[in-house]
Amino acid sequence: MAEGSDFYEKAYSSVDADPQRRVRLETYDEDLGQLGWSEAGEAREFASWLGSGMASVLDVACGSGGISALLASELDASVTGVDIDPRAIAAARLREARGCDFHVVDANDPLPFRDGSFDAVFSNDSVHHLRDRGAVLKEWARLLSPGGRVLYTEALVLTGPVSNDEVLRRTFMGFFVLTPPGANERAIEEAGLILNRAEDRSDAVVRLGARMRAVRERYRSEILLLEGEETFERFQAFLDVAVSLASEGRLSRWVFLARKP
Repeated sequence: MAEGSDFYEKAYSSVDADPQRRVRLETYDEDLGQLGWSEAGEAREFASWLGSGMASVLDVACGSGGISALLASELDASVTGVDIDPRAIAAARLREARGCDFHVVDANDPLPFRDGSFDAVFSNDSVHHLRDRGAVLKEWARLLSPGGRVLYTEALVLTGPVSNDEVLRRTFMGFFVLTPPGANERAIEEAGLILNRAEDRSDAVVRLGARMRAVRERYRSEILLLEGEETFERFQAFLDVAVSLASEGRLSRWVFLARKP
């Protein structure tokens, strides 16, 4: 979902390659083809927050579609996944997941769906790639039916001092927006949504980041063939700084659940 880097191009082009699959299997509780900080257990928990009656769900920045497929199964819902990266959507379509439909769409722009098209909008660890948080939430609110819900995670809430070097290492993949505490809550309110729940989930960054870095190091020689040395080392440095910032409470990951009146 980020701009200005070939990291995602390389990642989605090799999502089914053996070393990448082994990294996921040894990092997460289940291999969903994910790149973010969410395990299947957390995704199932979030599905329970959305609750029953979610017949249609929009997954914004769906990546390779593994969490979309899980939501479709858990909620017995029709899930529409959108992502700006055509390689991610190609990988998602290869899943042939029941109840899922995937499209290449830039979520910075107005989305090509009618008002009230969805019972829920979901986005995992990707909203910080979008330029205008307020505009995005208003667009999501437009797409919701009355009583519909929005659930998203935000991995770049600035909760302490962060140096410019740390920011550069943490955001090397492309375009990111760091938000201060309270910014998401205000944007949710200004979009006409009612905040139901907000929780700090920084522990996932600490746990999964440290695990992934160690696993990638074990498979260094094989991953280098896919990523090249520069991307490999920059991603390892990214994991280092992500873990330290989250563990020290300086850059936090939060989840927000809101509903449309």
